[in-house]
Amino acid sequence: MKNLFIYMCCMILCIQCKQKQINDTIQLRDGFYQVNNKGVDSTNFGNHQVHEVSIAYNSIYNEQEFTKLLIDTSDFVPLELGQLPSTQKDSLQQMQLSITLNKDAANKIKKFTAQRINKGLAIVLDGEAITMHKVRDTIQGGQMVISFCGENACHQLYTRIKDNIKH
Repeated sequence: MKNLFIYMCCMILCIQCKQKQINDTIQLRDGFYQVNNKGVDSTNFGNHQVHEVSIAYNSIYNEQEFTKLLIDTSDFVPLELGQLPSTQKDSLQQMQLSITLNKDAANKIKKFTAQRINKGLAIVLDGEAITMHKVRDTIQGGQMVISFCGENACHQLYTRIKDNIKH
């Protein structure tokens, strides 16, 4: 009985280690993902589901107190633009970045955001979250504005996503 208990403990540890290896090797596509948790490091997340992965949060675009996000990979919206993004200043002279998704991604983000009102949503590029927002309403028509990013951050974000045009 004692050997069985030790064997079961070893199996649980092996499964957890294997899951960490799988999560570390997942290649995320650029896109929009639901955020399930946030923290200063991955240990804040404890045990998580198979479809969840911990990724870095790049605070250059929107400074926060956390550096890691736990995102849900079971469903996402690919970042596929219908046209080049554009930058402009708002009424307070702060930089904004306007994004228009292609038709397929626009249809998907409408359904995706409708199901996630009041939940966190991250934009993931090159395997890291570059911005996170709370879904306040359904995104209609695939058009959105990323606001409150500094001039340099908006320019860097523009540079990173401008090649994601897919008609």
